[in-house]
Amino acid sequence: MCLSSLVFDDIGLFNLTFGVILGTGFALTLTPSTIVTGLYFSKKRSLAISLMMTLAGANSFLLPIFVQWLLDVYYLQGALLLFGGTLLQSCIAAMLIRQPVWALKTSNKEGENETSDGCCRIQFIRDQLLLDIGKFANPTFIFLLFNRIAFMYLFVSLYLIVPQFAVEQIEGITSTQCAYLLSAMGIGDVICRWLAGYVNNFTRNHKTTLFLISLIGVGISALSFQFFTTFYAILAISVIYGLFHGYVFVSYFIVMFDTFGAAETPGANAIHYTITGLCLLAVGPVMGRIRDLTDSYKGCFTFLAAFQVLTVLVWLYKPLVSNWQIGVGGIHVILDRDGGFRSLQDQLKLCICR
Repeated sequence: MCLSSLVFDDIGLFNLTFGVILGTGFALTLTPSTIVTGLYFSKKRSLAISLMMTLAGANSFLLPIFVQWLLDVYYLQGALLLFGGTLLQSCIAAMLIRQPVWALKTSNKEGENETSDGCCRIQFIRDQLLLDIGKFANPTFIFLLFNRIAFMYLFVSLYLIVPQFAVEQIEGITSTQCAYLLSAMGIGDVICRWLAGYVNNFTRNHKTTLFLISLIGVGISALSFQFFTTFYAILAISVIYGLFHGYVFVSYFIVMFDTFGAAETPGANAIHYTITGLCLLAVGPVMGRIRDLTDSYKGCFTFLAAFQVLTVLVWLYKPLVSNWQIGVGGIHVILDRDGGFRSLQDQLKLCICR
C-alpha cells in the first residue's frame, strides 16, 4: 500500500491506502508475528520472546532517522517507494513460518474427532468463540487488557506529541533533532527488551509484579517530560521512558503466555489487540482536545501518566474478584484463585457436538 500511495494526489485516497489498508495489513500481521515465537518454546520462552522483540525493536530507533533521511533526500514519493520496497521483504520471512509440531498434532486430533463424531465446522467455531468470550470471566485477562490499552495509548500519543512539545519549548530545534528524540526512546526500548528476557527468566515468581512496577515507571517518565525545556534533558527522559517501555512490551507477552498457556494465548492476544486498536482511534482527537483546553501539551502528559497508573491500581481489586462466578453462553464458569478458567474449557469440550 506504500507503493500504491504513490499514484494518488488526493488526500482522501492517500488516507485510504496509506492509512486504512496499510493499517489493516499491519493488524493482520502484528498478532501472529508477536505470538508465533512463544509457540515454539517452553522453558526458554522468555529469552526467545525477548530476543525476537529486541531485533524487531531496532526499528524503533533506526526508523525515525531513516524515514527523515528518505524524506530529505528523495522527498515523499521516493520515500514511499523505498519504504514500500523494504516492507515487501517481510513477505519472504512470513512464507517460512510453519505451525509448531504440538499444534499440528492437536489439529489432527480435532479433525479426527470431528469426522468420527459427525461434528460440523460451525459447531467447532461456535465453541471456540464461547471459549474466547469466556476469557472475559478471568479478572487477570481484564486487568491486562486495561494495562494494554493505557500502555499503547501512551506509546502512540508520545510519538505524536513529544516532537510538537519540543518545538514549543526549544527555540530553533530542527526536524532532525526531533527525530533524535524519538530514536532515543528506541535506544532505551531495545536495551530493556533484551534485558527483559533474562530478568523474567530468573524471576519466575515475580513476573507480574515487575511488569506492574515497570508500567508505573512508564507513567512517571511520561509525566516527567513536561518539567524539562532543554533538548538534552528531553533526550534523557526519552531514553528513560524507552527503558521502561521495552521491559513492559516484552513482559506483557510473557505474562500472557504464563496466564493462558501457548494454546490460548493467541486468542487472548487477538481480543486485546482488537479492543486496543479500537481505543487508539481516539488518540488524535483526545490529545488535540486536551491540547486546546490547556493550551499546552503538558496536560496531555499528565492525562497519559494518570491513565497508566490508574490501570495498575485496579490490580488491587483482584483478591475481591478471584472467586467470582459468571455464566457465559449458558455455560457456568468458576474461577479459581489463580484467575484460571479451566472449568470453562472442560465444559466446552463436553459441549462439542452436543
